[in-house]
Amino acid sequence: MLDTLRKNSKSALIYVFFGIIIVVFVFSFGPGSDGCRSGALVSGGGAAATVNGKTISVADFEQTYGRIYRDYQARAGGSFNEELAASIGLKDKVLDQLIERELLAQAAADNGITVSDEELAGEIYGMAAFQVDGEFDPEQYKLIIERQLGTTTSQFEQDLRRDLLAQKMLGSLSGAAKVSEDEVRAEYTREREKLDLSFVRFSPHAFKAEAGEPTEAQVDELLKVDLARVEEHYKANSFRFNKPKRVKARHLLVKLDEKAAEADVEAATEKLNDLRQQVSGGADFAALAKEHSQDPGSKEKGGDLGVFGPGTMDPAFEKAAFALEAGQVSELVRTRFGLHLIKVEEVLPEEKRSLDDAKRELASELLLQDA
Repeated sequence: MLDTLRKNSKSALIYVFFGIIIVVFVFSFGPGSDGCRSGALVSGGGAAATVNGKTISVADFEQTYGRIYRDYQARAGGSFNEELAASIGLKDKVLDQLIERELLAQAAADNGITVSDEELAGEIYGMAAFQVDGEFDPEQYKLIIERQLGTTTSQFEQDLRRDLLAQKMLGSLSGAAKVSEDEVRAEYTREREKLDLSFVRFSPHAFKAEAGEPTEAQVDELLKVDLARVEEHYKANSFRFNKPKRVKARHLLVKLDEKAAEADVEAATEKLNDLRQQVSGGADFAALAKEHSQDPGSKEKGGDLGVFGPGTMDPAFEKAAFALEAGQVSELVRTRFGLHLIKVEEVLPEEKRSLDDAKRELASELLLQDA
């Protein structure tokens, strides 16, 4: 895409942008480097690259590389290893990707392009990986970010915002460039092929019918000869067997800036108190949320947030929600997003399953993977 735009650029915006790209030649790569990428980076602190004064840390690089490496392994199985990663220049590709994203994000900021909280939330809520039964699930979101991607929700959202900034900048450049129909078709095909590959996932459970359920004897044999493997599988999937108390809730949000004027706070408080009285009088919470809530991710679903556990929501929101019984509505709750009313619809108690209780199920899963 960048090559195409460079060849066809006509506007001042594009010339400015590619002037920024020239800075890549004065990047410093890694501690003590001479400015040239070596194909391997030193672990630990320091900078993997510095882009116009903005540091891409070695830790950020290694975290991103680790996620992409694991993704390749998941798609290719045990056949993908460090030797193959080196042969395709994966480390260089990852660093180039981080540099390009940072360049585009900086160019977007320079040109007044922003990504709103609503846009960020809409992108996250729309990701199928974070949905359960077609709806965004906060607990699923947190588990995938922390357990599978190995990062925090805050860092993920920060990275995603810069990705969206980069996409917006590319969109702005595309609109200012003259690109032929053949180039558009080729780029579309390339992007589609990349996306189709990126989201291929297989679960052993999907092949139960073809492979057949493992027999009791097979399960017994695996537990006898390789219990350690089953134990490792249990540890890797501990979140499935050790679930904290969770709640299923809805909310109604009136947005307020953290530094909102007193008059705005009073107006929002008055509005929410009125809505709470309506709920107390028998009004349907979901209907009121659909009409009045200013949360773009849950408004059309009547404020439904699905099931979530500790550490998923804003601390004040979580404290209020976990203090409620099923069917209860909270007092007004203030968070960095604004003022909320919360209704808890279901309380799910803590669940714990020991290795001894789960080992046969885990052994069966491993046998299906091996089939």
